Amino acid sequence: MRVVVASALLSLTAAAAAPESRKDTWVQFNSPGFGFSAEFPHSPKERPVDQTVETTSGSGIFKRTQFWASSGLITYAVEAGSPPPGYVPSGRESDFLLGLQRAMVGSHPVHSWRETRFQGRAAIEFTYYHGDGDKARASHIVTFFVNTRVFMLIVTAPRGPAARPETQRFLSSFRATTFKPTTF
Repeated sequence: MRVVVASALLSLTAAAAAPESRKDTWVQFNSPGFGFSAEFPHSPKERPVDQTVETTSGSGIFKRTQFWASSGLITYAVEAGSPPPGYVPSGRESDFLLGLQRAMVGSHPVHSWRETRFQGRAAIEFTYYHGDGDKARASHIVTFFVNTRVFMLIVTAPRGPAARPETQRFLSSFRATTFKPTTF
C-alpha cells in the first residue's frame, strides 16, 4: 500500500513539475541575416510581412520578416526589417514607429500605450485587443530601432499577455547582434 501511495505521489509531483519543465525547453534562435537572437518555445517559422506605413513625412511599404513560434494559445514573434533609404528622416524615428503602430492596430482598441526605453533604446510599447468571444486576443508589442533596423517583439495571447512570466522571458532574451544585411 505504501508503495502505491508513494508511486501516486511521485506521479502527481512529476505532473505538477511538467509545465515548469516545458518552460525551460525554450531554444535560442540566432538570425545573422536580421541581426538578432531571442529565445522561443521552439524553433520559429519565418514569413514575410509587407505593410503600408503612413508618417508625417509620407507613406510607403515597409517590408520585414516575422519569426514566430506558438506554444498553446500564445504566439511569440520578432519582426525585423529596414525601412527604405531616406524613408525615415534622421531624428524622426518615433514618427515612423507611431505610423507603424497605427498600421498594425487599424481600428482595434489600444488598451495601453507608452514611450519607453527597451535595452537602452527609445521604444514604443503598446497592447491592443482584437477578435471576439473565444477568439479574443491581446497583442503586446515593443517596437524600436537598432541603427537602421526596426524590430518589433510581439506576444499574442488571450487577454493579459504582458503580465505572463513567459512574455518577460521572451522580451528579456532579445539581443541585437552583428547585422549581415538580407535583401527582400
